Order: sequence, then C-alpha cells, then structure tokens
Amino acid sequence: MAEDFEHLYFLGRLDQFAVLRQALLDYVAAPWCHAAKREADITKRATVDVDAPPNIVAFDREATEGLPAATLVVGSWDGGGWVYNIVPQEIGELTDREYRAILSEFSNRIAEPAAKQTGFQIDMRSRTVDRGEIPALSPNDARPKRVN
Repeated sequence: MAEDFEHLYFLGRLDQFAVLRQALLDYVAAPWCHAAKREADITKRATVDVDAPPNIVAFDREATEGLPAATLVVGSWDGGGWVYNIVPQEIGELTDREYRAILSEFSNRIAEPAAKQTGFQIDMRSRTVDRGEIPALSPNDARPKRVN
C-alpha cells in the first residue's frame, strides 16, 4: 500500500543552524516544550549512528484532544535543517493523520515564525512510498511545495 510522507525542511546555510535553533526555541509555547534531556540522549546516541545529523534540537508535544504526546527532532544538513523524526512518546506509531497534524502544527506555530526571523525558507516536501519502506530524508529526493 502506498502513502504520502511529508517532510519539513529549513532551507539556508548550515553555518546558520545555531541561529535557527535558537529562534525555534524562542517560539516554543504550549503544548510544545524544549526536550533538553531527550536532545542530550539523542546526541549521545548519534555519536555511533553515522546517518544521524550532526546538530539537533528536540521538542516534546504534550497530548491534547485528538493528538498523542510526541517528540519532534530537527536536525542539521548541508542545506540548513529538517524535521528528522516525529515519534509518539507512548509505545506504537503515529497514524498518518497524527503525523501530518503534528508536523503542520509545528510548522505553523514554531517553524514558520523562526524561519522568517532568521532568513531560512520553509519547504514542505512529500513523496509517495510503499508502506514499510523508510522514506529517504535527503532534501534532493522529493518534490518541493513552497510554504512562505
């Protein structure tokens, strides 16, 4: 079964990721918070994971009506940054609707204002994959849909 996966990219210079990171943290508000402990844990594990981005910032989203608690991780890459992962905080996996709703909420409330402040562009990309296939997170393999 095929489905569409969406990814959110921050297009800009890698050397400006620290500025973007701070701006993202500046826009955090309920139901979101900075997940400093999770971030530290992920960073420790990333030293042995060659596919992990070199710099990250993690956010926890508390459960609200209709959406579960989740952790969202933004990672750096040569062209700026991207939402590296979104996972539920409870055992299981997010439905497509939950994933898209969490990504959209993060984009609207945190990512877009932070990008505007720092000069990064937001780029939402999607691609259709067979269920079970892990979608590539490279910025070069998807169709861009600009959101400004």
